[in-house]
Amino acid sequence: MVPGSLAVRVVGAVNGVAPGSQSYTSPGTYSWSVPKYNTLTVEMWGAGGEGTSIGGSTGNDFPGANGGNTTFKGMVAGGGQGGLGNTSGGAGGTATGGTTNTVGGTGANGSDYSRTAGGSPDPAIGGKGGDSPNGGAGGAQISRTANGGVGGNDGASPGGGGGGSVYKFNNGINDIGKGGKGGGGGGYVKRTYTIGAAGAPVPGTAETAVVGARVATTGQNGGLGGNGRIVFTWS
Repeated sequence: MVPGSLAVRVVGAVNGVAPGSQSYTSPGTYSWSVPKYNTLTVEMWGAGGEGTSIGGSTGNDFPGANGGNTTFKGMVAGGGQGGLGNTSGGAGGTATGGTTNTVGGTGANGSDYSRTAGGSPDPAIGGKGGDSPNGGAGGAQISRTANGGVGGNDGASPGGGGGGSVYKFNNGINDIGKGGKGGGGGGYVKRTYTIGAAGAPVPGTAETAVVGARVATTGQNGGLGGNGRIVFTWS
């Protein structure tokens, strides 16, 4: 078995074809040996984007990193965009080349506040990460009213976007809360091949599959996206 993969095979061949599946769940580049098949379905998820990080008592917003793409035979399940600092949540990953192409969910905006010290402590809210279609949920929204910070929640694999972090502080005049934006969810692509059709993978040959990786930005506390994934199922 290839590291980072999970193989499941069903006993019992029909017309010389034994149904089965192969999943690649860890980021990397794989050489996949195409088995005998009558129909072959490929499902792919891009990695989720990282949530926005809030820079402590400076109140600065730092954009999250983009998730990596998952690719196979010209199909692309794009990685989600990182949360865009003080602009907006990250866009969902693109999806091209399949018979089903679904863009990932957009990360949610967080919310900030500034209030005269001693006023009502409205919460700072870190935005939820975008969901990956048919895949992992985005990191959950968080909130905080007390001083200090909380890191964003990680998105679930495959492809959920990371949630934004939050930070609350006092600048000597006002109580200030800052909420980061969520990262976008990875895109989803699906395609079913019939043996012998134009462009279909050829049994006995090797095809390259690339699984996109989530990216962690050093020193930041936005939630991480979920890694990408690719699943082959044949019958």
